[in-house]
Amino acid sequence: MQKVRLDKKAIISIVVYAIFLIEILFIAPIQIKRFSSLHSKVRDLRKKVTQAKNDLNSKDKFIQDKEKIKLDIVELESGFIASGDISSVLSFISRKAKENAVDVLEITQSSTKLYTKIGSAKIYSLPIKVKAQAGFHNLSQYLNALQDGYYFLSVDELFIKGNSPYHKAMFVLTALFKE
Repeated sequence: MQKVRLDKKAIISIVVYAIFLIEILFIAPIQIKRFSSLHSKVRDLRKKVTQAKNDLNSKDKFIQDKEKIKLDIVELESGFIASGDISSVLSFISRKAKENAVDVLEITQSSTKLYTKIGSAKIYSLPIKVKAQAGFHNLSQYLNALQDGYYFLSVDELFIKGNSPYHKAMFVLTALFKE
């Protein structure tokens, strides 16, 4: 058998190739596995950061909405008539009639009825019968102004008798008030 002679260059080349082979077969897969693991952890952390930002924005929006709802509740509660302020509702009805050029002929109120209970507060309804005369457009603007006004008023019954140039109307307003 013939001896294989290896010089320094050949030994260095074999060692380098052996190191590359070990690197490719053993170390590279481990590093790739670590890299993919780190990549998935980074992706999960990014999702969590994005979710935390969204949650923070949602929390701020929730707080703003909560404050707006509180203000809306206060505003709506102020629309309920106190039991002693029924005369202010009647004056509101008269004032809106003057603003819309409607002649109110008669305003009569009926007895109050329990409408509903909200918690410990009792809400009552008060039917108010109104007889008026006006032009058709003025009359419709008047009814719209009553319903969109400061108080909780709704038109329950409406009878209009056509008579040129003024129409006679009889309607029942229901006012809500709390005790």
